[in-house]
Amino acid sequence: MQDWPPSFPLPHVAVVDYDINPANEDDHITRFSMGDRPVEAFCHREVPEVYEFLPQALSPRAVLDAIGDGVQAEEEAREIPGRLSRETAAGRGCWTISTVHLSAEGERYLAELADHALAGFLFVAFRIPRSFAIGVKLLATPWTDAHLRYVENIGAEELRRRHRCAGVPDALANVRHWAARGGVRVLIFDAEAPVLDELPVYDDL
Repeated sequence: MQDWPPSFPLPHVAVVDYDINPANEDDHITRFSMGDRPVEAFCHREVPEVYEFLPQALSPRAVLDAIGDGVQAEEEAREIPGRLSRETAAGRGCWTISTVHLSAEGERYLAELADHALAGFLFVAFRIPRSFAIGVKLLATPWTDAHLRYVENIGAEELRRRHRCAGVPDALANVRHWAARGGVRVLIFDAEAPVLDELPVYDDL
């Protein structure tokens, strides 16, 4: 397998060969069921070998780009929070941004979750002691299709749909998904944090 993105977990591969005639005494026959039908086959597990470059080898990056889930977009999402965090936080794991990037509706939504100890799907809001800042713990990051399917069996758009159905305001959902796609694990909205040119500003607070 060529050029596998390092941020994506390697797939689990099981090889099932139903051609067991004539059976080789050295092969181990596995017996299992398909529905209510007993099946016999030669089964073994394969661990993919990753090549930096091999002519005519499958490149997952090319496939992901072709289906619209390109690694380039993921890397861009990772790069922007990483670049901004050098100015706003100690590292990409924790990202502090101004509350002007959060709408009034979004701030009320987060405050209610934090004050009543309510958790959303794959995120938890919390108050920062002795501060008006509000934090959000983002779970199972990065929120890319590949990683979310691996840990939650859903894609990024399905996660957005679930958040939308749960009443998460769009302004909050956008910045949170953007940060989580880039691998941010803790997002803090603080009125004293710098305003960032790359993010929309809301003046309805």
